[in-house]
Amino acid sequence: MHLQGLNYRIGVDVGGTNTDAVLFCADPEAQAHNNRGIIASVKKPTTTVVSDGIEAAIKALLDETQITPSKVSGVMIGNAVVEADSRKLSKVAVVRLGAPYTQIDTDEIKTECQKIKAMGLKAIAIVGICSPLDKTDFGLLERENASILNASIMAFAQKTISGFRSAISRLGLSCPLFLTQNDGTLTSAESAERLPIRTFSSGATNSMRGAAYLAGVGSSFSQLNQTRNQSIIVVDVGGTTTDVGVLLPNGLPRQAAAFIKVGGVRTNFSMPDVYSLGLGGGSRVHITAATANTPEIITVGPDSTGYQLLKEGIVFGGSTLTTTDIIAADQPSLGIGQPENLLGDRILKNVKEKAKAAIKKLLEDAIDRMKTTPDPATVILVGGGSIIAPEDLDGVGDTIEILQNRELQDVIGFCKAVAISRAVKAGAKADTVKVVEVENLPVQLDNVVFENIIISSTPTSFYTNSEHNQEESDVFNSTEVLELDPSIDIDTYVPVINGEGEWMLSETDLEWIAEGCGILGTGGGGSPYPPFIITHADHTRRARQIIRDGGTIRVISDNSLSDDDLVSLRYSGVNSWGIENYLQCLLHTDNLQLVRSPSVSNERIQAGTEIETACRNLMQFMNTAKPAAIISDEIGGGNGMQPLILASEKHLNVPVYDGDLMGRAYPLRNICTELGSKAGVSMAPLRASTCRQYGVTKSVSQAWRIGRSVAKERQRSNINGIPDAILQLQSGKVLFKGKIVSVQREWGSVLVMPLLTEEEELLNNTSSQTWHPDDRLLISFQNENLTAEFLPNGEKTKKLLAIVPDLITVLDSQSGSSLGTHEYRYGLRVVVIALASSPLWTTSQGLKYGGPAAFGLDSVYHRIAAYKEPVSVIEEYRSK
Repeated sequence: MHLQGLNYRIGVDVGGTNTDAVLFCADPEAQAHNNRGIIASVKKPTTTVVSDGIEAAIKALLDETQITPSKVSGVMIGNAVVEADSRKLSKVAVVRLGAPYTQIDTDEIKTECQKIKAMGLKAIAIVGICSPLDKTDFGLLERENASILNASIMAFAQKTISGFRSAISRLGLSCPLFLTQNDGTLTSAESAERLPIRTFSSGATNSMRGAAYLAGVGSSFSQLNQTRNQSIIVVDVGGTTTDVGVLLPNGLPRQAAAFIKVGGVRTNFSMPDVYSLGLGGGSRVHITAATANTPEIITVGPDSTGYQLLKEGIVFGGSTLTTTDIIAADQPSLGIGQPENLLGDRILKNVKEKAKAAIKKLLEDAIDRMKTTPDPATVILVGGGSIIAPEDLDGVGDTIEILQNRELQDVIGFCKAVAISRAVKAGAKADTVKVVEVENLPVQLDNVVFENIIISSTPTSFYTNSEHNQEESDVFNSTEVLELDPSIDIDTYVPVINGEGEWMLSETDLEWIAEGCGILGTGGGGSPYPPFIITHADHTRRARQIIRDGGTIRVISDNSLSDDDLVSLRYSGVNSWGIENYLQCLLHTDNLQLVRSPSVSNERIQAGTEIETACRNLMQFMNTAKPAAIISDEIGGGNGMQPLILASEKHLNVPVYDGDLMGRAYPLRNICTELGSKAGVSMAPLRASTCRQYGVTKSVSQAWRIGRSVAKERQRSNINGIPDAILQLQSGKVLFKGKIVSVQREWGSVLVMPLLTEEEELLNNTSSQTWHPDDRLLISFQNENLTAEFLPNGEKTKKLLAIVPDLITVLDSQSGSSLGTHEYRYGLRVVVIALASSPLWTTSQGLKYGGPAAFGLDSVYHRIAAYKEPVSVIEEYRSK
């Protein structure tokens, strides 16, 4: 198609193997055409100097179409500022501006600059505590990590983008140059040079948006998916990697959770939720020969021939066995390369079958990781390497392929073969199966004609139930196909209880406890992430590193101590030293007026010495030996993790008491304001009998069980089932599901509305239809969530659903993790649940100090449900 007089756009995608260029016309007349406005496309090998490959691809495109450069109104380049080469990264000097702030000392700045210069560093990241101009960037660790990553790639990005400008200039193009960002939006070349970190991973987004466009997923998505209670998953198989993402009904990619990790580093970028693996058309197939004790092992990737596939692949005359060679040998009719290169025993049948099984398993695992329910998903396959994808994938109910340059009869023939193959797998005899009906139904959706092909064969139909529970093929079971790190089998995992009845924590236990502490924190208590993950110079200030360095952390049951044993704690104790961390005082003593943001802990990172210093000084003052155990004042949030660090072998080397004094987190500690809104406190120790009588027992076990339930549902790809799994452990209910549309930090409130139909991943999800589109949920908070009030159908009259001391927790619906009040921001998809509080809080004294009146609320407390006593991990697993 060649439309005269129209303006055109050129899109370029830089892959690890090939650089693709497309000439596109955005005029409605062109988009109404069956090819959706795609005039032409070319594919060129990606070059070492990326701009050379881009220039070659655009030149070939212009030569093929004979479009004059003056008619091109814009060039959009995606995925170009990315290079898996550490040599291209700059070393970064990091300057962290901490509190208290003082007047600028010019001489001090010059001294630091001289130090940086002497180290040969040219990239500098400057990060200040509580310094972001945009409140959405609050979170020191995530903001600092993003700044460091941006500084490390800036020099390379500027050089690369300069090369792009030169390339399009040499081609006679005078139009603007744009780069796609990680979230799918466009940015100018100038902005990309300043913030290249926002563009480094746009390839997956481009693939998903392109797949949605070409497959007609967008405004017509709901029509396409009305009869399917499934997610739409896009699998982009390139030459080097495979990216897997999820398309929402509006055709936009599902966004990642509140935080994402880039190279294992937690950041605050806005990015789609994408899982990448080293599998593509150029992936190398590795063969480990059988020995007397081990079978032959076939693995695929993650290394790849990349853009050298056309030289190194066996089917192209090379000597490297790749996935493309496997498919070419299995399906000669595809006409890939020179089939004669595969004759003889170049690829043995058993190698071919095992490699295909490995490819199938890799894709199935990747798809399963992205699903939010165990139901079969609809998959859109895109990318030049999609030919390596098998015709049948477990957990996939339907497959949509972008069938560019393929004839309809070829597609029908392929569908016939699939139907016969499925019939044979279902038990039919191959020589008796025949196709009895072919039905071709053109479907008009948003100016895109779909060919809905229904194939019937006998003795079984083309459509079958999910093969989720089907046993693996003999080929796969007979050999070790993959060499992956073994994942924890959550159903069979057993915590270690030693002969003394002490629970010896593993890294897995710590992860689950941290997850559970976050959920029990009701938005406060500080994030459990820093005390779990951050490592200080001496490697002794964070829980995970203590375990990795061979240290031990022990937990004892609440009934294992004598009545007079002392527990150190923050409030009082059983000969335990009281612990209070992340103290965020938001209220004046006299009138309870909110005067400070609840984001103190999110910006001011703990040094790691505060609590231990307080504890040791208190011990010295009391002239006492070590306590019998350590207990936390509150199990919620980061405070629940602090006793594990202090009690570890690296510090006091005493056990942690399985309990706390609150069973949750609470916000008030007025003296904290005078100490800079954050302090570590060690209270006078309490007797063990006092902890048992007035504390919440087995709360460490409860946190572990909650964390385990979250991990189990994630492993089952059932993110939507996490709230119900939590409610199996503690009585309560789901209050609301939707997205945050307003956050008012001045008085502490967050407004949640239901998701629109086109935003729902599951269009037939009954839980999402419980609420009217105009319903709202209003949550008030002071560090922790205090109330949850329902506003039905746009009305202003509020109905109280839950209130303190019951636990109101906001979960990130994309991950199942809890959100702290400092993490609330517009657009986050959430599930709000309420859990029953300990009966100690529902007494008259408990309500006086932790009920509505304690926070100046005039509402009457009605419990959400009857409290369910947690089950001790030690008691359950001691005999196992």
